Amino acid sequence: MNKRFSTLLAAALVAGSSFSVYAQLDGRSIEWGKQVSGRAYYLAGVHSDTKQELQAFTLNGYVNDENVTAANSAENAQWTVETKTENGVSYYAFKNISGEQYLAFKKDNGVYVVADKKEANDATKTLRWFSLGTDNKLQAAISGETLYLGLKLATDGVNWEPTLTSGGNNLVVKDCCTLYEIYNKQVSAKDFANKFGDNFTLEFPETLEDTDVFENVSVKEVEGDALGFKLVDDKGTKDEDDDEYIVLTSERVKNSELANPENGYYYKRMTGAEFKKAVDDEKINGKNIIFYAEESATNIGKGAYAIVQKGVKVSDDATNVNVTFGKVTNDETVRQLASVAYDSHSKFMAVTVGKGTRVAATEVANERMLIVNVTATVKDSKKTYAFGMNEACSAVQLYDKVSSAEFAHPQGQWLVSGNKNNNTIELINVHNPAQKVTGVALYEAEGENTYKVMISGYPTVETITLAKVADYDKDAANGYYNTLSAKGQKFAFVTNGTFDNEGDEAVDLFMKIGASERKDVSVVPHAGSEWELIRSEEATVVETGAYSFYNGEKWVVVKGENGKKADGADYPADTLRQAYSYSIQAGELKLGSGWNTQLVATDKTTFLLKEKGKGTYAIVYAPSTTAIAGYTKIDDNKVVNGGTGESIALFDIIDLDAAPSLEPDSKHMTFEAVDRANFITADANNAAVLATEAAALWIDSVNVEGFATPKFFISYAGKMMVTGERLAEIAEQAYEYDKIDKKEKDAIVASTKYSNGVNRIMFMDAARVAGEDTLMIGDQKVAGKAIDAFKFTITENEDGDYVLKNVEDGSYVYVINGNLVYGKSAKEAEAFVIEVTSTPTANEGIATSEVKVLAGNGNVTIAGAAGKKVVVSNILGQVVANTVVSSDNAVIAAPAGVVVVAVEGEAAVKAIVK
Repeated sequence: MNKRFSTLLAAALVAGSSFSVYAQLDGRSIEWGKQVSGRAYYLAGVHSDTKQELQAFTLNGYVNDENVTAANSAENAQWTVETKTENGVSYYAFKNISGEQYLAFKKDNGVYVVADKKEANDATKTLRWFSLGTDNKLQAAISGETLYLGLKLATDGVNWEPTLTSGGNNLVVKDCCTLYEIYNKQVSAKDFANKFGDNFTLEFPETLEDTDVFENVSVKEVEGDALGFKLVDDKGTKDEDDDEYIVLTSERVKNSELANPENGYYYKRMTGAEFKKAVDDEKINGKNIIFYAEESATNIGKGAYAIVQKGVKVSDDATNVNVTFGKVTNDETVRQLASVAYDSHSKFMAVTVGKGTRVAATEVANERMLIVNVTATVKDSKKTYAFGMNEACSAVQLYDKVSSAEFAHPQGQWLVSGNKNNNTIELINVHNPAQKVTGVALYEAEGENTYKVMISGYPTVETITLAKVADYDKDAANGYYNTLSAKGQKFAFVTNGTFDNEGDEAVDLFMKIGASERKDVSVVPHAGSEWELIRSEEATVVETGAYSFYNGEKWVVVKGENGKKADGADYPADTLRQAYSYSIQAGELKLGSGWNTQLVATDKTTFLLKEKGKGTYAIVYAPSTTAIAGYTKIDDNKVVNGGTGESIALFDIIDLDAAPSLEPDSKHMTFEAVDRANFITADANNAAVLATEAAALWIDSVNVEGFATPKFFISYAGKMMVTGERLAEIAEQAYEYDKIDKKEKDAIVASTKYSNGVNRIMFMDAARVAGEDTLMIGDQKVAGKAIDAFKFTITENEDGDYVLKNVEDGSYVYVINGNLVYGKSAKEAEAFVIEVTSTPTANEGIATSEVKVLAGNGNVTIAGAAGKKVVVSNILGQVVANTVVSSDNAVIAAPAGVVVVAVEGEAAVKAIVK
C-alpha cells in the first residue's frame, strides 16, 4: 500500500465516518499517539453539530482551513504536543509556539476561558490536559465534569474564542479533533540571496563529516518563479561557461537503507553544458537544478533550512517527484548525502549556510586557547567591536568601543567551548558563566586567530578575533571581591539612591547597623557604620559551567562541579576561578527580615561579594558560589534579601583605613622616630627599642596577592620582628616539646612584657623561605595565619610619615620610654621617617667577617648575604640553586648530603644537609 495513502486512510478511520476532506490540510493529518515530541502541528476540528468548518485553534480564536496554506503557514496556530499516561489513558497538552503558552483554561464567571500566559504556564493554577472522547472530542481532565474543547462567542458578538464546554447557546463543541503537519515558512529566492550574499556554503551536519559543504555558491534567481533559485559557483570570473551548478543527478546511491528505495540519488556539480546534455539525454529534467528554501524554528531548527526540489526526475519510474537533502547509508561510508522523499511528514535535514572554508572546532576549542578576549567586525561598519557584558553583568553586549568591554576584567573574558556534534564553538563569559554566545560557526579568514563567522544571535557580525588572555588571574579579578584585609581594618558600604529626607535627588547611601535589638541593616545618607570584613580561610572554586575542549586526541567534557571534569581530572589550570566568602559577627549584622531565619543558628553571617557592575558589588547570601540563596536589595531603606535584576543593591566597598603604603619592595631601611630623633634597633634581650645610632633594618615585602595593603617582614641582625605575645606562645610550645627548659621559657616570656603587662615588639630567630610566604622557625616551615604576627603594614599618616600596624590583630606600634610596644589606639601610633640605606656593616650590628651558612633538613640558611648572588652546588659540581637572596636570613632548598655554598665576594663553604 502506498505510504501516503495509508496515512490518509488511517487518519480518516480515526476521525470517524463523518470526516470530510479539506483541501488545505488534506494529506497532512497525524494519528493520535504518532506525533513527535518537539515537533509543531496544527490542532483542528469541526463543529459537532454540522461536521463542517474545519478550524485550527489559536490562543485567542481559530484560523479557517482554507486560510492555512504554504504561503500562509499560520504560526499562531502551531502547537507542540506533550503526552502523559495515567491508568492506561493518554492525555495531551498543547503549547503554542508563537505565544510560548499552553492552551490552558480557568473558570471566569462560570465559563472556562483561556488563561493568561503566566497562569497558563503554571500547571497548578489552570487546566491543560485532555483525553480523546467520543468522535475524537478532546475532553478536559476535570474530575466530576464532562467538558470538551470548543469555542464560545466572544463578547463582541462576532468572534469566537477557545473554551471548555458541553455545548449550548453561543457555545460549540469541536469533534474530529486531529493533528496536522504544519506548512514550513517559504523563503523567497530574493530574501535568501539578500541574507547570505555571494560565495556562501551549504553545510549538512548529519552527513559523513561535520564540515561537509557545498562551497563558494551563490543564489541565482529563476525567472518567473519568486521562490525557486539555482545554486551556482561562478569560479570568480565573468565567464559563465565555467560556472558550476548543484544538480540532482540520476546516479543512484547504492545499498541505500532508506525506507523508500526509489530515493537516494547523488547531488553533483555540473557546468551549464553538462546539465543541458543530461536533460537532453532525458536522464533528468529542467527542475533538477531548481531549489526552494523553507524554514521553521521548531521543525527544522533555528537558523537552519529545508532545501527542497519539486517535480524532479531521477529515472523513468521516478518523474515529477519532490525531494530534499537527506542522508543514506552505503558500503563506502557510514553516512552519505543524497536525495530523500519530501512531503509534509518528512523529517528535514537541518541545512545551514556558512561563509567559506570551515574551520574545525577542534582547532580552536583546545588547551591552547581557553580564556580569550573577543573583538569583531560588523557588516557595513568600519569600527572594531568587542564582546563583553552589560553594566549589570547580566547579559552579553556587543560594544562598538573595545575599551568598554574591559578586557582586563572577567566580564570581558570568555572561555572557549567546543560542540563536537555540530562543529561550532560557544563563548562562555568568565564573570557570569550563564551568559554565552552560542552556535559560533568558524570559517577561514585573514589574520591570526581571526575567523569569518555565522552566529545566529548576531547576524551582522562578520568576523571575530580571539586573543588569548595571557595573564588570566584566577585568584583575584574574577568577578568576586577577594581582598584579604588586616584585622581591625574597617570598610564602608556605599550605594547610590534616593532618601526620604533628601528629596528626589540621588545621594550616597551608607549601610548602617540599626538601633533596634535585632540590629537590622538600613541605608542612610552621608555616614554609616564601619564594617570589619573577615575573609574565609579557604576559597570556593567558582563553577565555570559545563564546557568541552579538545585535548589533541579526544573531546573532554567538563561538567563544572567542584573543579572536576567527567573523568575526575582537574580543570585546565587557567580556567579555575576562586571566590572567598566573608563574615561579620552576627551581633553586628542582620541582613533584614528576609535573612534572619537563615542566621538563627550561626555565629557569623557568611556572604559573597559578587561584582555586578564595574567596581560595584552585590552582597550575596551563599554558602558557596553554587548555592546562592539570594541577593540583597533595598526595601524601605532596609537592606533585605530577595533582590533580582534591577532591584539588586550594588555597593562600592570603601577602605576606610586606606592610606598610601610603603612600596612593596625588599630593601635595607632606617626607621627614625619623628619626635625622638632615635632609630629602631634591638637590645641585648632582642626587644625592639630606639637608639641614637641608625640601624639598617631589612624590609622584605610579602607581595601576597589579594591584600588591600602590602605587608612586610622586618628583620635586624638575622632576627625577625614579631609581637611579644606570639613570641611568648612560641616559647611555651618549645617548652612543651622539650626544646627549651623552664628557666629559658620563663626568661623569654618575661622579656616580651613591658611594665604593667604591656606587650613589647620583639625580634626572634626566624627566616623567610626564599620567594615564599613561609618562615623557617627552628627546623619547621610555618605559613598561613600562624605567621601573621611577623607581618606589618607600613602606611603614611596625615603628615607623610609612616606608622607600623601588625597584621595579626591590627595593633599599632607605640613607643614608651624608648621601648616599642603595641595597642589598638591609632592616635598613639608612633610616626617614623623611613630612608633607604646601604647593606649593613659590622659596626651596624651584623658580624660579616664571613657569611654564615647553616645546614638544615632539606635546606641551607644563608645569613648576612642580602642582595648577593648565592650558588649552591652538590659534591659533583652540579648547580642546584642560583639566586640573588633578598633576605639577611635566606632559606634555600638543597638535596641531602654535602653541598658547596658560594656567596658573592666570599669564600665557598661546605655544609652537610640532612
